[in-house]
Amino acid sequence: MVLFAYARPDHLRRTLACLRDNRVPLIYVFSDGPRTHDKTELVGEVRALLRAIDWCKVVLLEREENWGLGRSIMAGVTEVLNKHESCLVFEDDLICVPGTYTYLVDALHHYRNDSRVMSVTGWTHPRITPPELNDQPYFDGRAECWVWGTWSRAWQGMNDQNAHEMKLAAAAHGIAPDCYGCDLPAMAEQEKERSLWAVRLLYHHILNRGLCLRPPWSMVEHIGFDAMATNASLPGGWHNPPLRPCPPIPVKWPEPLEHPSCPTLHRAAFPLTNKVEPLLPKLKRVLGRVNRRVRAAIAVISGNREPETMTPRQLAGLFVPPIARLGYRTLQRNLRRWLNIATSNKNPDTLGLSGNYSTWAAAAANSDGYDAENILEKTATALRKVKHREAVYERDSVLFDEVQYAWPLLAALMWVAAQQVGRLNVLDFGGSLGSTYFQNRAFLDSIQDVRWNIVEQLSHVLSGQRQFQDERLRFFESIDACVAESQPDVVLLSGVLQYLERPYDILDALRQTDARFLLVDRTPFWAGSGDRLCVQSVPKEIHRASYPSWIFSLPLFRSILSLHWDVICEFDAIDKLPGPVPLSYRGLIAVRRLTRNRT
Repeated sequence: MVLFAYARPDHLRRTLACLRDNRVPLIYVFSDGPRTHDKTELVGEVRALLRAIDWCKVVLLEREENWGLGRSIMAGVTEVLNKHESCLVFEDDLICVPGTYTYLVDALHHYRNDSRVMSVTGWTHPRITPPELNDQPYFDGRAECWVWGTWSRAWQGMNDQNAHEMKLAAAAHGIAPDCYGCDLPAMAEQEKERSLWAVRLLYHHILNRGLCLRPPWSMVEHIGFDAMATNASLPGGWHNPPLRPCPPIPVKWPEPLEHPSCPTLHRAAFPLTNKVEPLLPKLKRVLGRVNRRVRAAIAVISGNREPETMTPRQLAGLFVPPIARLGYRTLQRNLRRWLNIATSNKNPDTLGLSGNYSTWAAAAANSDGYDAENILEKTATALRKVKHREAVYERDSVLFDEVQYAWPLLAALMWVAAQQVGRLNVLDFGGSLGSTYFQNRAFLDSIQDVRWNIVEQLSHVLSGQRQFQDERLRFFESIDACVAESQPDVVLLSGVLQYLERPYDILDALRQTDARFLLVDRTPFWAGSGDRLCVQSVPKEIHRASYPSWIFSLPLFRSILSLHWDVICEFDAIDKLPGPVPLSYRGLIAVRRLTRNRT
Protein backbone atom coordinates (compact mmCIF):
# COMPACT_ATOMS: atom_id res chain seq x y z
CA MET A 1 0.00 0.00 0.00
CA VAL A 2 1.14 3.58 -0.74
CA LEU A 3 0.36 6.55 1.51
CA PHE A 4 0.94 10.23 0.69
CA ALA A 5 1.22 12.65 3.61
CA TYR A 6 1.94 16.32 4.02
CA ALA A 7 1.16 18.60 6.98
CA ARG A 8 -2.09 17.47 8.61
CA PRO A 9 -1.20 15.32 11.62
CA ASP A 10 -4.75 15.20 13.00
CA HIS A 11 -6.10 13.82 9.73
CA LEU A 12 -3.18 11.42 9.44
CA ARG A 13 -3.85 9.95 12.89
CA ARG A 14 -7.34 8.94 11.81
CA THR A 15 -6.11 7.56 8.49
CA LEU A 16 -3.46 5.49 10.26
CA ALA A 17 -6.05 4.21 12.76
CA CYS A 18 -8.13 2.92 9.85
CA LEU A 19 -5.11 1.28 8.23
CA ARG A 20 -4.25 -0.35 11.54
CA ASP A 21 -7.83 -1.62 11.90
CA ASN A 22 -7.56 -3.02 8.34
CA ARG A 23 -4.31 -4.82 9.27
CA VAL A 24 -2.31 -3.42 6.38
CA PRO A 25 1.04 -5.31 6.43
CA LEU A 26 3.28 -2.97 4.37
CA ILE A 27 3.08 0.78 3.70
CA TYR A 28 5.26 2.87 1.41
CA VAL A 29 4.96 6.44 2.71
CA PHE A 30 5.91 9.57 0.79
CA SER A 31 6.12 12.57 3.11
CA ASP A 32 6.24 15.90 1.28
CA GLY A 33 8.47 18.73 2.52
CA PRO A 34 7.05 22.03 3.85
CA ARG A 35 5.84 24.46 1.21
CA THR A 36 6.15 27.44 3.57
CA HIS A 37 8.01 28.02 6.80
CA ASP A 38 4.83 27.86 8.92
CA LYS A 39 4.30 24.24 7.79
CA THR A 40 7.68 23.03 9.08
CA GLU A 41 6.43 22.11 12.54
CA LEU A 42 3.35 20.33 11.17
CA VAL A 43 5.46 18.32 8.71
CA GLY A 44 7.71 17.36 11.61
CA GLU A 45 4.70 16.17 13.63
CA VAL A 46 3.50 14.12 10.64
CA ARG A 47 6.88 12.45 10.30
CA ALA A 48 7.01 11.67 14.01
CA LEU A 49 3.67 9.83 13.62
CA LEU A 50 4.97 7.91 10.63
CA ARG A 51 8.23 6.92 12.33
CA ALA A 52 6.27 5.69 15.35
CA ILE A 53 4.26 3.10 13.40
CA ASP A 54 5.00 -0.27 14.97
CA TRP A 55 2.03 -2.34 13.77
CA CYS A 56 3.28 -2.94 10.22
CA LYS A 57 6.35 -2.60 8.05
CA VAL A 58 6.97 0.94 6.80
CA VAL A 59 9.18 2.21 3.99
CA LEU A 60 9.37 5.97 4.57
CA LEU A 61 10.64 8.56 2.08
CA GLU A 62 10.88 12.07 3.53
CA ARG A 63 11.28 14.69 0.82
CA GLU A 64 13.24 17.84 1.64
CA GLU A 65 11.36 19.86 -0.99
CA ASN A 66 7.66 20.34 -1.45
CA TRP A 67 6.69 18.47 -4.60
CA GLY A 68 2.96 19.05 -4.34
CA LEU A 69 0.39 16.27 -4.35
CA GLY A 70 0.25 15.74 -8.11
CA ARG A 71 3.97 15.37 -8.69
CA SER A 72 4.40 13.34 -5.50
CA ILE A 73 1.68 10.82 -6.44
CA MET A 74 2.84 10.46 -10.04
CA ALA A 75 6.44 9.79 -8.95
CA GLY A 76 5.59 7.74 -5.86
CA VAL A 77 3.16 5.35 -7.54
CA THR A 78 5.62 4.91 -10.41
CA GLU A 79 8.41 4.06 -7.97
CA VAL A 80 6.32 1.49 -6.09
CA LEU A 81 4.99 -0.13 -9.27
CA ASN A 82 8.55 -0.55 -10.51
CA LYS A 83 8.99 -2.90 -7.53
CA HIS A 84 5.55 -4.49 -7.21
CA GLU A 85 2.88 -5.77 -9.58
CA SER A 86 0.10 -3.70 -7.97
CA CYS A 87 -0.59 -1.24 -5.17
CA LEU A 88 -3.36 0.54 -3.27
CA VAL A 89 -3.14 4.31 -2.82
CA PHE A 90 -4.26 6.33 0.20
CA GLU A 91 -3.90 10.02 0.99
CA ASP A 92 -3.64 11.42 4.51
CA ASP A 93 -7.24 12.66 4.58
CA LEU A 94 -9.04 9.44 3.63
CA ILE A 95 -10.52 6.89 6.01
CA CYS A 96 -12.29 3.59 5.36
CA VAL A 97 -14.39 0.94 7.05
CA PRO A 98 -12.83 -2.29 8.34
CA GLY A 99 -12.44 -4.82 5.56
CA THR A 100 -11.73 -2.29 2.80
CA TYR A 101 -8.10 -3.35 2.39
CA THR A 102 -8.97 -7.06 2.11
CA TYR A 103 -11.79 -6.32 -0.36
CA LEU A 104 -9.62 -4.25 -2.70
CA VAL A 105 -6.60 -6.55 -2.46
CA ASP A 106 -8.81 -9.48 -3.43
CA ALA A 107 -10.09 -7.47 -6.42
CA LEU A 108 -6.54 -6.58 -7.47
CA HIS A 109 -5.56 -10.23 -7.29
CA HIS A 110 -8.60 -11.43 -9.26
CA TYR A 111 -8.24 -8.97 -12.18
CA ARG A 112 -4.42 -8.79 -12.24
CA ASN A 113 -4.21 -10.33 -15.73
CA ASP A 114 -7.30 -8.76 -17.28
CA SER A 115 -6.22 -5.78 -19.39
CA ARG A 116 -9.79 -4.49 -19.56
CA VAL A 117 -9.61 -3.51 -15.86
CA MET A 118 -7.25 -0.62 -15.13
CA SER A 119 -8.09 0.20 -11.50
CA VAL A 120 -10.21 -0.56 -8.45
CA THR A 121 -11.61 1.84 -5.86
CA GLY A 122 -13.38 1.84 -2.50
CA TRP A 123 -15.51 4.91 -3.27
CA THR A 124 -18.78 5.40 -5.07
CA HIS A 125 -21.76 7.70 -4.53
CA PRO A 126 -25.55 7.40 -4.97
CA ARG A 127 -25.44 10.01 -7.74
CA ILE A 128 -23.24 7.82 -9.92
CA THR A 129 -24.09 4.33 -8.65
CA PRO A 130 -26.43 2.34 -10.91
CA PRO A 131 -29.61 1.10 -9.20
CA GLU A 132 -30.38 -2.47 -8.21
CA LEU A 133 -26.81 -3.62 -7.65
CA ASN A 134 -27.66 -5.32 -4.36
CA ASP A 135 -24.25 -6.06 -2.80
CA GLN A 136 -22.29 -6.66 -6.01
CA PRO A 137 -19.57 -4.36 -7.41
CA TYR A 138 -19.81 -2.83 -10.88
CA PHE A 139 -17.53 -1.47 -13.60
CA ASP A 140 -17.29 2.18 -14.60
CA GLY A 141 -15.34 3.87 -17.41
CA ARG A 142 -14.52 6.83 -15.14
CA ALA A 143 -11.73 6.15 -12.66
CA GLU A 144 -11.55 7.34 -9.04
CA CYS A 145 -8.83 8.83 -6.80
CA TRP A 146 -10.30 8.26 -3.30
CA VAL A 147 -8.65 5.02 -2.11
CA TRP A 148 -7.82 3.30 -5.36
CA GLY A 149 -5.51 0.63 -6.68
CA THR A 150 -3.90 -0.28 -9.97
CA TRP A 151 -1.32 -2.52 -11.60
CA SER A 152 2.03 -1.72 -13.19
CA ARG A 153 0.59 -2.86 -16.56
CA ALA A 154 -2.25 -0.30 -16.31
CA TRP A 155 0.01 2.52 -15.07
CA GLN A 156 2.12 2.43 -18.23
CA GLY A 157 1.75 5.70 -20.13
CA MET A 158 0.67 7.85 -17.19
CA ASN A 159 3.90 9.86 -17.39
CA ASP A 160 3.95 10.12 -21.19
CA GLN A 161 1.19 12.71 -21.68
CA ASN A 162 -0.60 15.28 -19.58
CA ALA A 163 -4.39 15.37 -19.27
CA HIS A 164 -4.77 17.98 -22.02
CA GLU A 165 -2.83 15.83 -24.46
CA MET A 166 -4.80 12.74 -23.45
CA LYS A 167 -8.04 14.64 -23.98
CA LEU A 168 -6.97 15.60 -27.50
CA ALA A 169 -5.86 12.03 -28.21
CA ALA A 170 -9.23 10.72 -27.04
CA ALA A 171 -11.03 13.20 -29.30
CA ALA A 172 -8.87 12.06 -32.22
CA HIS A 173 -10.15 8.52 -31.58
CA GLY A 174 -13.75 9.73 -31.67
CA ILE A 175 -14.20 9.84 -27.88
CA ALA A 176 -16.03 12.93 -26.62
CA PRO A 177 -13.94 14.75 -23.97
CA ASP A 178 -17.05 15.19 -21.79
CA CYS A 179 -18.36 11.65 -22.21
CA TYR A 180 -18.15 11.14 -18.43
CA GLY A 181 -19.12 14.65 -17.33
CA CYS A 182 -18.50 18.24 -18.37
CA ASP A 183 -16.14 18.77 -15.43
CA LEU A 184 -13.36 16.75 -17.11
CA PRO A 185 -12.35 19.09 -19.97
CA ALA A 186 -12.06 22.06 -17.59
CA MET A 187 -9.99 20.05 -15.11
CA ALA A 188 -7.70 18.91 -17.90
CA GLU A 189 -6.87 22.54 -18.72
CA GLN A 190 -6.18 23.28 -15.03
CA GLU A 191 -4.12 20.16 -14.30
CA LYS A 192 -0.75 21.90 -13.94
CA GLU A 193 -2.04 25.10 -12.38
CA ARG A 194 -4.03 23.34 -9.64
CA SER A 195 -2.03 20.09 -9.43
CA LEU A 196 -5.09 18.08 -10.51
CA TRP A 197 -3.17 14.88 -11.14
CA ALA A 198 -6.32 12.70 -10.92
CA VAL A 199 -7.80 14.09 -14.15
CA ARG A 200 -4.87 12.48 -15.96
CA LEU A 201 -5.82 9.13 -14.41
CA LEU A 202 -9.41 9.65 -15.58
CA TYR A 203 -8.43 10.46 -19.16
CA HIS A 204 -5.88 7.63 -19.10
CA HIS A 205 -8.82 5.26 -18.53
CA ILE A 206 -11.02 6.99 -21.11
CA LEU A 207 -8.31 7.03 -23.80
CA ASN A 208 -7.55 3.33 -23.27
CA ARG A 209 -11.22 2.41 -22.76
CA GLY A 210 -10.23 0.91 -19.42
CA LEU A 211 -12.58 0.06 -16.56
CA CYS A 212 -12.59 0.87 -12.85
CA LEU A 213 -14.19 -1.55 -10.38
CA ARG A 214 -16.43 0.27 -7.90
CA PRO A 215 -18.15 -1.19 -4.82
CA PRO A 216 -21.96 -1.26 -4.54
CA TRP A 217 -21.72 1.36 -1.78
CA SER A 218 -18.91 3.51 -0.50
CA MET A 219 -16.36 2.15 1.94
CA VAL A 220 -14.43 5.43 2.02
CA GLU A 221 -14.87 8.92 3.49
CA HIS A 222 -12.90 12.10 2.77
CA ILE A 223 -12.16 14.05 5.96
CA GLY A 224 -10.06 16.81 4.38
CA PHE A 225 -12.69 19.43 3.53
CA ASP A 226 -11.75 21.98 6.18
CA ALA A 227 -9.62 25.09 6.67
CA MET A 228 -6.44 22.96 6.41
CA ALA A 229 -7.30 21.74 2.92
CA THR A 230 -4.89 22.80 0.18
CA ASN A 231 -6.64 21.43 -2.90
CA ALA A 232 -10.00 19.99 -1.90
CA SER A 233 -13.58 21.16 -2.18
CA LEU A 234 -16.88 19.35 -2.01
CA PRO A 235 -19.79 20.71 -4.06
CA GLY A 236 -23.23 20.63 -2.55
CA GLY A 237 -25.10 17.33 -2.69
CA TRP A 238 -21.96 15.18 -2.72
CA HIS A 239 -21.80 14.29 0.95
CA ASN A 240 -21.48 10.57 1.53
CA PRO A 241 -24.41 8.92 3.23
CA PRO A 242 -23.27 7.31 6.49
CA LEU A 243 -20.85 4.51 5.70
CA ARG A 244 -22.13 0.97 5.84
CA PRO A 245 -20.09 -2.13 6.66
CA CYS A 246 -17.81 -3.36 3.92
CA PRO A 247 -19.71 -5.28 1.22
CA PRO A 248 -19.12 -9.03 1.17
CA ILE A 249 -16.29 -10.16 -1.06
CA PRO A 250 -17.99 -11.69 -4.11
CA VAL A 251 -17.95 -15.45 -4.37
CA LYS A 252 -17.68 -14.80 -8.11
CA TRP A 253 -16.29 -11.48 -9.28
CA PRO A 254 -18.27 -9.92 -12.18
CA GLU A 255 -17.23 -9.96 -15.82
CA PRO A 256 -15.40 -6.71 -16.78
CA LEU A 257 -18.22 -4.96 -18.64
CA GLU A 258 -19.13 -1.37 -17.98
CA HIS A 259 -22.58 -0.88 -16.50
CA PRO A 260 -24.55 0.83 -19.29
CA SER A 261 -25.90 3.51 -16.92
CA CYS A 262 -22.48 4.89 -15.94
CA PRO A 263 -21.86 7.47 -18.73
CA THR A 264 -25.39 8.83 -18.39
CA LEU A 265 -25.14 9.04 -14.60
CA HIS A 266 -21.83 10.90 -14.79
CA ARG A 267 -23.10 13.37 -17.37
CA ALA A 268 -26.16 14.02 -15.20
CA ALA A 269 -23.97 14.44 -12.10
CA PHE A 270 -21.53 16.80 -13.85
CA PRO A 271 -23.59 18.76 -16.42
CA LEU A 272 -22.46 21.93 -18.13
CA THR A 273 -25.53 23.73 -16.83
CA ASN A 274 -24.78 23.00 -13.18
CA LYS A 275 -22.48 26.04 -13.22
CA VAL A 276 -24.58 28.25 -15.52
CA GLU A 277 -28.23 27.67 -14.64
CA PRO A 278 -28.12 29.22 -11.13
CA LEU A 279 -26.72 32.41 -12.67
CA LEU A 280 -29.33 32.77 -15.43
CA PRO A 281 -32.07 34.53 -13.38
CA LYS A 282 -29.60 37.07 -11.99
CA LEU A 283 -28.03 37.59 -15.42
CA LYS A 284 -31.48 38.13 -16.93
CA ARG A 285 -32.29 40.77 -14.30
CA VAL A 286 -28.97 42.53 -14.86
CA LEU A 287 -29.44 42.57 -18.64
CA GLY A 288 -32.94 43.94 -18.15
CA ARG A 289 -31.60 46.82 -16.06
CA VAL A 290 -28.89 47.47 -18.64
CA ASN A 291 -31.53 47.59 -21.37
CA ARG A 292 -33.73 50.02 -19.43
CA ARG A 293 -30.83 52.30 -18.57
CA VAL A 294 -29.54 52.35 -22.13
CA ARG A 295 -32.98 53.29 -23.38
CA ALA A 296 -33.30 56.00 -20.72
CA ALA A 297 -29.84 57.38 -21.56
CA ILE A 298 -30.78 57.52 -25.25
CA ALA A 299 -33.96 59.40 -24.29
CA VAL A 300 -31.95 61.98 -22.32
CA ILE A 301 -29.39 62.43 -25.08
CA SER A 302 -32.07 62.77 -27.76
CA GLY A 303 -33.91 65.37 -25.72
CA ASN A 304 -36.99 63.26 -25.11
CA ARG A 305 -36.34 63.33 -21.35
CA GLU A 306 -35.06 66.19 -19.26
CA PRO A 307 -32.18 65.33 -16.92
CA GLU A 308 -33.35 68.05 -14.50
CA THR A 309 -36.33 65.88 -13.60
CA MET A 310 -34.02 63.10 -12.36
CA THR A 311 -32.08 62.89 -9.10
CA PRO A 312 -28.26 62.85 -9.35
CA ARG A 313 -28.29 59.20 -8.30
CA GLN A 314 -30.77 58.33 -11.05
CA LEU A 315 -28.79 60.28 -13.61
CA ALA A 316 -25.54 58.57 -12.61
CA GLY A 317 -27.35 55.28 -12.70
CA LEU A 318 -27.98 55.71 -16.40
CA PHE A 319 -24.30 55.48 -17.15
CA VAL A 320 -22.87 53.27 -14.35
CA PRO A 321 -23.09 49.65 -15.48
CA PRO A 322 -25.46 47.65 -13.26
CA ILE A 323 -22.92 44.79 -13.15
CA ALA A 324 -20.33 47.16 -11.67
CA ARG A 325 -22.81 48.40 -9.08
CA LEU A 326 -23.83 44.84 -8.32
CA GLY A 327 -20.18 43.96 -7.72
CA TYR A 328 -19.75 46.97 -5.48
CA ARG A 329 -22.76 46.03 -3.35
CA THR A 330 -21.44 42.46 -3.04
CA LEU A 331 -18.06 43.82 -2.00
CA GLN A 332 -19.73 46.04 0.59
CA ARG A 333 -21.64 43.10 2.08
CA ASN A 334 -18.53 40.93 2.23
CA LEU A 335 -16.49 43.70 3.83
CA ARG A 336 -19.15 44.20 6.49
CA ARG A 337 -19.30 40.44 7.07
CA TRP A 338 -15.52 40.09 7.35
CA LEU A 339 -15.36 43.09 9.69
CA ASN A 340 -18.04 41.61 11.92
CA ILE A 341 -16.25 38.27 12.07
CA ALA A 342 -12.91 39.90 12.83
CA THR A 343 -14.47 42.04 15.55
CA SER A 344 -16.34 39.15 17.12
CA ASN A 345 -13.12 37.14 17.39
CA LYS A 346 -11.62 39.68 19.75
CA ASN A 347 -14.67 40.88 21.66
CA PRO A 348 -15.30 38.82 24.82
CA ASP A 349 -18.81 40.27 25.09
CA THR A 350 -19.84 38.65 21.79
CA LEU A 351 -21.84 35.57 22.71
CA GLY A 352 -21.73 32.30 20.83
CA LEU A 353 -19.21 31.07 18.27
CA SER A 354 -17.20 33.12 15.80
CA GLY A 355 -14.32 32.89 13.34
CA ASN A 356 -12.85 30.13 11.19
CA TYR A 357 -9.36 28.95 12.24
CA SER A 358 -7.02 26.54 10.56
CA THR A 359 -5.33 25.31 13.77
CA TRP A 360 -6.18 24.91 17.43
CA ALA A 361 -3.20 27.10 18.35
CA ALA A 362 -4.54 29.94 16.20
CA ALA A 363 -7.97 29.73 17.84
CA ALA A 364 -6.43 29.58 21.31
CA ALA A 365 -4.25 32.61 20.56
CA ASN A 366 -7.37 34.60 19.65
CA SER A 367 -9.30 33.68 22.80
CA ASP A 368 -8.97 34.79 26.41
CA GLY A 369 -9.05 31.39 28.06
CA TYR A 370 -10.74 31.07 31.42
CA ASP A 371 -10.01 30.94 35.13
CA ALA A 372 -10.15 27.16 35.58
CA GLU A 373 -9.85 27.21 39.38
CA ASN A 374 -12.61 29.81 39.74
CA ILE A 375 -14.95 27.89 37.43
CA LEU A 376 -14.23 24.62 39.23
CA GLU A 377 -15.03 26.20 42.61
CA LYS A 378 -18.26 27.76 41.26
CA THR A 379 -19.31 24.38 39.84
CA ALA A 380 -18.47 22.57 43.08
CA THR A 381 -20.39 25.10 45.17
CA ALA A 382 -23.46 24.79 42.95
CA LEU A 383 -23.36 20.99 42.84
CA ARG A 384 -22.97 20.72 46.62
CA LYS A 385 -26.32 22.46 46.91
CA VAL A 386 -27.82 20.07 44.37
CA LYS A 387 -26.33 17.04 46.14
CA HIS A 388 -27.76 18.11 49.48
CA ARG A 389 -31.09 18.97 47.78
CA GLU A 390 -30.77 22.68 48.58
CA ALA A 391 -31.12 23.34 44.82
CA VAL A 392 -32.68 21.26 42.07
CA TYR A 393 -30.40 21.64 39.04
CA GLU A 394 -26.99 22.92 37.94
CA ARG A 395 -25.64 23.50 34.43
CA ASP A 396 -22.36 25.21 33.56
CA SER A 397 -21.98 26.24 37.24
CA VAL A 398 -25.36 28.06 37.20
CA LEU A 399 -28.24 26.98 39.47
CA PHE A 400 -31.80 26.69 38.15
CA ASP A 401 -35.18 26.64 39.93
CA GLU A 402 -36.29 23.56 38.02
CA VAL A 403 -34.58 20.69 36.24
CA GLN A 404 -34.18 21.20 32.51
CA TYR A 405 -34.25 17.59 31.40
CA ALA A 406 -32.69 16.44 28.16
CA TRP A 407 -35.51 13.96 27.61
CA PRO A 408 -33.96 12.06 24.65
CA LEU A 409 -30.77 11.52 26.65
CA LEU A 410 -32.69 10.40 29.72
CA ALA A 411 -34.79 8.04 27.59
CA ALA A 412 -31.58 6.62 26.12
CA LEU A 413 -30.12 5.99 29.58
CA MET A 414 -33.28 4.19 30.70
CA TRP A 415 -33.32 2.22 27.42
CA VAL A 416 -29.72 1.12 27.99
CA ALA A 417 -30.58 0.07 31.53
CA ALA A 418 -33.46 -2.01 30.17
CA GLN A 419 -31.14 -3.61 27.61
CA GLN A 420 -28.73 -4.46 30.42
CA VAL A 421 -31.45 -6.03 32.62
CA GLY A 422 -31.61 -3.21 35.17
CA ARG A 423 -27.89 -2.37 35.17
CA LEU A 424 -26.42 0.97 34.10
CA ASN A 425 -22.65 1.47 33.98
CA VAL A 426 -21.74 4.83 32.40
CA LEU A 427 -18.41 6.31 31.31
CA ASP A 428 -19.17 10.05 31.36
CA PHE A 429 -16.22 11.60 29.55
CA GLY A 430 -15.77 15.26 30.53
CA GLY A 431 -18.69 15.02 32.96
CA SER A 432 -17.44 17.79 35.27
CA LEU A 433 -18.33 16.98 38.88
CA GLY A 434 -21.42 14.97 37.99
CA SER A 435 -23.76 17.52 36.36
CA THR A 436 -25.60 14.97 34.18
CA TYR A 437 -25.72 12.41 37.00
CA PHE A 438 -27.37 14.86 39.42
CA GLN A 439 -29.62 16.21 36.66
CA ASN A 440 -31.15 12.75 36.21
CA ARG A 441 -30.80 11.49 39.80
CA ALA A 442 -34.56 11.27 40.40
CA PHE A 443 -34.82 8.68 37.60
CA LEU A 444 -31.49 6.96 38.21
CA ASP A 445 -32.51 6.26 41.81
CA SER A 446 -35.17 3.89 40.44
CA ILE A 447 -32.44 1.69 38.91
CA GLN A 448 -30.97 -0.71 41.41
CA ASP A 449 -27.51 -1.18 39.92
CA VAL A 450 -26.00 2.16 38.79
CA ARG A 451 -22.31 2.98 38.35
CA TRP A 452 -21.52 6.47 37.03
CA ASN A 453 -17.85 6.90 36.15
CA ILE A 454 -16.58 10.39 35.29
CA VAL A 455 -13.30 10.84 33.39
CA GLU A 456 -12.00 14.38 33.85
CA GLN A 457 -8.89 16.48 34.26
CA LEU A 458 -6.97 16.00 37.50
CA SER A 459 -8.29 19.06 39.35
CA HIS A 460 -11.88 17.92 38.79
CA VAL A 461 -11.05 14.35 39.75
CA LEU A 462 -9.49 15.40 43.07
CA SER A 463 -12.38 17.73 43.86
CA GLY A 464 -14.94 15.11 42.84
CA GLN A 465 -13.33 12.35 44.90
CA ARG A 466 -13.16 14.64 47.91
CA GLN A 467 -16.69 16.08 47.78
CA PHE A 468 -19.00 13.91 45.66
CA GLN A 469 -17.69 10.36 45.25
CA ASP A 470 -19.74 7.53 46.71
CA GLU A 471 -20.60 3.92 45.82
CA ARG A 472 -22.39 5.06 42.65
CA LEU A 473 -20.48 8.15 41.48
CA ARG A 474 -16.75 7.69 40.78
CA PHE A 475 -14.01 9.89 39.29
CA PHE A 476 -11.01 8.92 37.14
CA GLU A 477 -8.17 10.79 35.47
CA SER A 478 -8.08 8.62 32.33
CA ILE A 479 -10.14 6.22 30.25
CA ASP A 480 -7.70 3.40 31.04
CA ALA A 481 -8.02 4.02 34.79
CA CYS A 482 -11.80 3.89 34.54
CA VAL A 483 -11.85 0.70 32.47
CA ALA A 484 -9.35 -0.96 34.81
CA GLU A 485 -11.80 -0.60 37.71
CA SER A 486 -15.13 -0.79 35.92
CA GLN A 487 -16.52 -2.12 32.63
CA PRO A 488 -18.87 0.60 31.31
CA ASP A 489 -21.77 -0.40 29.09
CA VAL A 490 -22.37 3.09 27.69
CA VAL A 491 -20.14 6.04 26.82
CA LEU A 492 -21.62 9.51 27.37
CA LEU A 493 -20.26 12.61 25.58
CA SER A 494 -22.38 15.54 26.66
CA GLY A 495 -21.16 19.00 25.67
CA VAL A 496 -17.51 17.96 25.58
CA LEU A 497 -16.35 16.86 22.11
CA GLN A 498 -16.33 20.39 20.72
CA TYR A 499 -13.82 21.56 23.35
CA LEU A 500 -11.23 18.87 22.64
CA GLU A 501 -8.26 19.68 20.42
CA ARG A 502 -8.43 16.20 18.87
CA PRO A 503 -11.99 14.97 19.35
CA TYR A 504 -11.74 12.08 16.90
CA ASP A 505 -8.73 10.70 18.78
CA ILE A 506 -10.91 10.57 21.91
CA LEU A 507 -13.69 8.85 19.98
CA ASP A 508 -11.15 6.31 18.80
CA ALA A 509 -9.83 5.78 22.34
CA LEU A 510 -13.36 5.31 23.70
CA ARG A 511 -14.04 2.80 20.94
CA GLN A 512 -11.27 0.63 22.40
CA THR A 513 -13.44 0.05 25.49
CA ASP A 514 -16.05 -2.70 25.47
CA ALA A 515 -18.93 -0.24 25.83
CA ARG A 516 -21.81 -1.29 23.62
CA PHE A 517 -23.67 2.04 23.54
CA LEU A 518 -22.64 5.60 22.69
CA LEU A 519 -24.63 8.71 23.67
CA VAL A 520 -23.74 12.16 22.32
CA ASP A 521 -25.53 15.31 23.47
CA ARG A 522 -25.18 19.13 23.43
CA THR A 523 -22.81 19.13 20.43
CA PRO A 524 -22.82 21.80 17.66
CA PHE A 525 -23.21 20.72 14.03
CA TRP A 526 -23.61 22.41 10.68
CA ALA A 527 -24.35 21.12 7.18
CA GLY A 528 -20.99 22.09 5.65
CA SER A 529 -18.39 19.75 4.18
CA GLY A 530 -15.72 20.08 6.88
CA ASP A 531 -15.46 20.72 10.61
CA ARG A 532 -15.15 24.40 11.48
CA LEU A 533 -12.91 25.63 14.30
CA CYS A 534 -14.22 28.72 16.09
CA VAL A 535 -13.87 30.64 19.33
CA GLN A 536 -16.76 30.44 21.79
CA SER A 537 -17.45 33.39 24.08
CA VAL A 538 -19.32 32.80 27.35
CA PRO A 539 -21.69 35.34 28.96
CA LYS A 540 -20.03 37.19 31.82
CA GLU A 541 -23.01 36.26 34.04
CA ILE A 542 -21.68 32.67 33.92
CA HIS A 543 -17.94 33.40 33.76
CA ARG A 544 -16.11 35.73 31.42
CA ALA A 545 -14.20 33.45 29.08
CA SER A 546 -13.56 32.52 25.47
CA TYR A 547 -11.95 29.35 24.16
CA PRO A 548 -11.66 27.20 21.01
CA SER A 549 -14.68 25.18 19.99
CA TRP A 550 -15.48 22.98 17.01
CA ILE A 551 -18.61 23.09 14.90
CA PHE A 552 -18.72 19.59 13.44
CA SER A 553 -19.81 18.79 9.90
CA LEU A 554 -22.90 16.64 10.41
CA PRO A 555 -22.47 14.61 7.19
CA LEU A 556 -18.79 14.01 7.96
CA PHE A 557 -19.45 13.15 11.62
CA ARG A 558 -22.12 10.65 10.61
CA SER A 559 -19.76 8.94 8.16
CA ILE A 560 -16.87 8.76 10.62
CA LEU A 561 -19.14 7.42 13.35
CA SER A 562 -20.59 4.86 10.96
CA LEU A 563 -17.18 3.20 10.67
CA HIS A 564 -17.88 1.45 13.96
CA TRP A 565 -21.33 2.49 15.25
CA ASP A 566 -24.93 2.24 14.05
CA VAL A 567 -26.88 5.40 14.88
CA ILE A 568 -30.32 4.54 16.28
CA CYS A 569 -31.64 8.10 16.31
CA GLU A 570 -30.65 11.77 16.39
CA PHE A 571 -32.32 14.56 18.38
CA ASP A 572 -32.15 18.30 19.07
CA ALA A 573 -30.26 19.34 22.18
CA ILE A 574 -31.25 22.10 24.63
CA ASP A 575 -28.35 24.44 23.79
CA LYS A 576 -28.95 27.43 21.49
CA LEU A 577 -25.91 29.50 20.52
CA PRO A 578 -25.37 31.68 17.44
CA GLY A 579 -22.41 31.14 15.16
CA PRO A 580 -20.73 32.26 11.94
CA VAL A 581 -22.66 29.59 10.02
CA PRO A 582 -26.16 28.16 10.52
CA LEU A 583 -25.74 25.55 13.25
CA SER A 584 -27.74 23.48 15.68
CA TYR A 585 -26.88 21.59 18.83
CA ARG A 586 -27.75 17.94 18.48
CA GLY A 587 -27.37 14.55 20.08
CA LEU A 588 -27.53 10.93 19.02
CA ILE A 589 -27.86 7.39 20.29
CA ALA A 590 -25.64 4.71 18.74
CA VAL A 591 -24.94 1.02 19.19
CA ARG A 592 -21.59 -0.60 18.48
CA ARG A 593 -21.49 -2.28 15.09
CA LEU A 594 -20.71 -5.96 15.31
CA THR A 595 -18.11 -7.34 12.91
CA ARG A 596 -19.87 -9.34 10.21
CA ASN A 597 -18.57 -12.71 9.09
CA ARG A 598 -17.50 -12.73 5.47
CA THR A 599 -18.55 -15.24 2.87
